[in-house]
Amino acid sequence: MYPMQLSFKLTFCLLTLLMHAGCNSQSVGQVAGKVTLGSQPLTGHMIIFENDQGVSVSANLAADGSYTLRTSELNGLPPGEYKIAIRPGNIGTGEAPLVGGPEENSAAPEIPTLYHNSATSGLSATVNAGANEPFDFVVGR
Repeated sequence: MYPMQLSFKLTFCLLTLLMHAGCNSQSVGQVAGKVTLGSQPLTGHMIIFENDQGVSVSANLAADGSYTLRTSELNGLPPGEYKIAIRPGNIGTGEAPLVGGPEENSAAPEIPTLYHNSATSGLSATVNAGANEPFDFVVGR
């Protein structure tokens, strides 16, 4: 390979890397918290943050009711106002379910259906860029 061609290819690769490094520099707010049913951690459910621009991000609730929201591109959410829904079930792993396996979340505690929709749940959050206080929610029966 000629030195000029090698130099051009290296320059092109460096410029491409620099351009991609700037693509994910969008400011985001870190979103984590805990959901409880009364005083007990809520499990077997997922939490969904939705905004007016069509951003909808969800996370499974862990055994202690905690969650952290991430997307494939961002470790958090764009700053702004969000409405929250909490629905039974978990985000799938992408694997096919076992035929005849136990019904998913049969032991998950029931919560009122008003929490299943962000328009009726009454739950909301303001996400600021950077670190945020935990977004903790208490749901009733």
